[in-house]
Amino acid sequence: YFLLAAVAAKFHLLSYGCGAVLLVTLVIRGVMGPRPIMFAARLAMAFLMLAASAYSGLVVSAKIAHAQAEMRVAPSSLPESDPRRQSFGRLHALSTGLEMVPIIGGLLLLFRELKD
Repeated sequence: YFLLAAVAAKFHLLSYGCGAVLLVTLVIRGVMGPRPIMFAARLAMAFLMLAASAYSGLVVSAKIAHAQAEMRVAPSSLPESDPRRQSFGRLHALSTGLEMVPIIGGLLLLFRELKD
């Protein structure tokens, strides 16, 4: 459990840094030369990607940690009908879904860059 929490924390820090670098480089690119096609959409996508990572890492991860601390056992060791396990499963699914936003957004931005 503690190893997974440490890995997740480092992953979130890395995603914040990557999101910040992406936003800064997009702004610099827009200021220094002709703005790329769909510049506002690209900037909005980068902001959405960073916001989803931040919400997942700061809000949802804190709720997951709180739920795990209250359970005092691995969620998988609880019966599937246990409300705590179900709540944990929903939080985990939300976290996973939020982390899909930067992945899909990054692929869309990459595709857009390749078309330019």
